[in-house]
Amino acid sequence: MSKKYPLFVALLILLFSGSVAFASPGEERAVRSVRVPEDHGTLAKVWIQNLGDEPARIAVGEADEVELASGELAEAPVAAGLRGSRLLSSEDLLVIRGDEQFDPAALEVETRPMFRLERRGGRLKARYIPAEWVANLRSAFGSPLTAGQTGEASLAPGAGAEIAVALLEAGSMVEVELRDARGEVQRAFAATATEPTNLRVDLGALGPLADNAQIGVRVLSGKAAATVSNGKGGTQPVFSAASVGYAWFNQTVNYSGVLYYYVSGGPANTCGELNTFRNGSWLYASGWLCTDGSGNATKGPWYWADFSSQTDEPAYIRWPDNTTTNNQTHVWDKQCAEAFRDSPAGDPPTSYYGHATDLTWDAGFDFGTNAFSIFQDTSTGYYWDPATGGYTSSNAKFVPATLTRANRWYVSWSTSFPAAGLHDSTHSYYWFTCVDDGNCGNCASTSF
Repeated sequence: MSKKYPLFVALLILLFSGSVAFASPGEERAVRSVRVPEDHGTLAKVWIQNLGDEPARIAVGEADEVELASGELAEAPVAAGLRGSRLLSSEDLLVIRGDEQFDPAALEVETRPMFRLERRGGRLKARYIPAEWVANLRSAFGSPLTAGQTGEASLAPGAGAEIAVALLEAGSMVEVELRDARGEVQRAFAATATEPTNLRVDLGALGPLADNAQIGVRVLSGKAAATVSNGKGGTQPVFSAASVGYAWFNQTVNYSGVLYYYVSGGPANTCGELNTFRNGSWLYASGWLCTDGSGNATKGPWYWADFSSQTDEPAYIRWPDNTTTNNQTHVWDKQCAEAFRDSPAGDPPTSYYGHATDLTWDAGFDFGTNAFSIFQDTSTGYYWDPATGGYTSSNAKFVPATLTRANRWYVSWSTSFPAAGLHDSTHSYYWFTCVDDGNCGNCASTSF
């Protein structure tokens, strides 16, 4: 066959995830199951959002079913009957249980991450382009909350009561409470999802009781991270209680840009020692950070171009009395991940799988990653669509790839792919699979 390659130059495209579940006869489809957060007497309403690419059919009770279009958000019709129950769905779901004041219009969800595909030096590269609030949210990934942990953050004077939450694992569940200056709960909601999901909620104004208000985040299952507005156009991570002082980096992973390190609530007018496990060895620097009269400190800026690949995990400040701040993680990431095909060649291929690597001491695959395949008949321009089983789509169809982790910097990938019998010997085809490290990845490609 002649070899033809599609042109991808600064092409903006969307990643669609999910697959049809309640199948037609003869089709094998996955069914998602998600536990609904409990009411606790105040979370009376349940909202469901379809995170998938296809319409979702959702079983909400023995006889009740909801149908939602891709991306659609709707209130569950039998909220009172959902206490402690599970939903079954043909697509991935986000479930929110809110109080009477919860406004679904104030909810924003990153349902379809955006990528730029470009060809450079004969290689196809996929680069993840997060929204600004998602990029800010990722600053909290270095110190996530795990099941049973509770984190708190005080709202700065003049800051809005806006919170962003990353559900970092499938099935993670959090409860969020906004408390006024008297400590009374004014807003509350709980959230869970069948896949890792980023969401943002504006909880509204508290009026004269906004000063000294706090947001609390409790993780009921899985793992999560959160940020709140700091009133200065930026965000502050929500941390679990530390011994003395809260510490954080403005970015957990620097794929580019500038780094700062902050401490708040430490001992006043005190210098502390940096303790960090850097690239596999402990490093100590006495008097590295000094607080002001309020116990706050800032270090930086440091610039991405000045560093090689470097992982500090954990990093914390030890005060003269041997108390410490919370642990934090930071990575200087200098290289895109690389995807490789390991399955035997074929014309057409009868198997399709591989692996991906990232440079040791780069971010690897622990701080958010995306993996997908696209299959195209370049003779017709049509793409393989798993829903129809053929090369029938005029738009690129993203097929999620499953990753199996060997370690932070090595994963194996597998994916659904077109059956050999679908291919015409007079046509040319182009398959590729991309795995990124939370920022970018060079894709593995196959043509025949």
